[in-house]
Amino acid sequence: MISEEDNSEESSFVCHAIAPIREKYPAMRCVHYMDDILLNSKELKLLHLAYRDLVKTLERKGLYIASEKVQQEHLVIFPRVTCKEPIKDAVNIFTDGSKTGCGAYVTGESAPVVCHFLPGSPQIVEFQIVLEVIKRVTEALNLISDSIYVVNLVKDLEVAGKIKVNSPIQNYVNQLQEIIWKHSQPFYIQHIRAHTGLPGAISEKNDLVDKCTRMQFAFTSLPLDRAQQFHSQFHVNSKTLKCCFGISDAAAHDIVKACKDCVTFLQPPARGVNPRGLTPFKLWQMDVTHIPEFGTINMCIYLWIPVLE
Repeated sequence: MISEEDNSEESSFVCHAIAPIREKYPAMRCVHYMDDILLNSKELKLLHLAYRDLVKTLERKGLYIASEKVQQEHLVIFPRVTCKEPIKDAVNIFTDGSKTGCGAYVTGESAPVVCHFLPGSPQIVEFQIVLEVIKRVTEALNLISDSIYVVNLVKDLEVAGKIKVNSPIQNYVNQLQEIIWKHSQPFYIQHIRAHTGLPGAISEKNDLVDKCTRMQFAFTSLPLDRAQQFHSQFHVNSKTLKCCFGISDAAAHDIVKACKDCVTFLQPPARGVNPRGLTPFKLWQMDVTHIPEFGTINMCIYLWIPVLE
C-alpha cells in the first residue's frame, strides 16, 4: 500500500496518471482509493518492476511518494505450503528421534534412513530429523511424527514471526522456517500415538522407525548407558541391572542411588555401613556390643553412630 504525498490532487487525475501502469501490467491488480494505491501480484519480481515504473510515472505527473509511507510486505503471513488436511498421492514419511541423538525416518517401502545428532532431549532430536527430511525432500509430502510438541510447532511455523527466544532449538527453528518460506511444494504434518501396538500401516511404520532408533542405541552405546536408561524407565533394583547388563555391583548400586525417584521408596544399598537416618544418604556406623553382665544369656546390642561428614 502506498500513499501520495500531495493530497490536493483530484482522484480523477491520479487515476489518469496510473492508467499506463494498468495497461503495461494486466496480470497485476492496481487499485486506487482516495490517496492510496494498492499493487497486488502473485509474482514478487513483477510487483517490484511495476512499483518502480509507478514511481517514475507519478513523478512525471508531479506526484511524489513519501518513502516512509511505502509498505511492501503484509503484516500477516498467510499459509502457502502448510496444509491442514493430508495431501492425496503425496509421499508419506515417518520420523522418530531419541535422546541419544539418533534420529530416523522411513519413506514408503524404502529402508529406514538413520541420522546422528548431538544427544539431547527427544523433542530436540525429533525436530532435527523433521528439519532434515524437509531439507532433503522437495516434493509434496505427509509427515507423521509421534511427538506432539514437534507437530504443533511445525504446523504454525510458516505463519509465525521471527523466533527470537533464546532457547536450545532457536537455530533449528529459524532454519526450518526459512526453508518452509522458500518451499514450493505443500506438506502436511500429523501426530500419531507411539507404542500403541494397533494394526495398520501407520502404526507399523511408526513402530519401525522407533525400533530403528533403539537398535542404533543398543549397537553404539555402552552397557552402563543402557543400564541407566533401563532403570530410568522401569526402576529395577541393582541386582537386576547387574544380571541384565553385566555391569559391576558398584556401578549398579550407583545407578539406583542416583535415581531421585527410587531413593524415596527404596532403602539405599549398604557398603560396610548401615545407612540409617532421617534423610537419604546419611550414613550411620553400626557395631555390635556384648553385655557381660547378662551372664549366660547370649545378648548383644546394636549401636548406630552418625558418621560426621
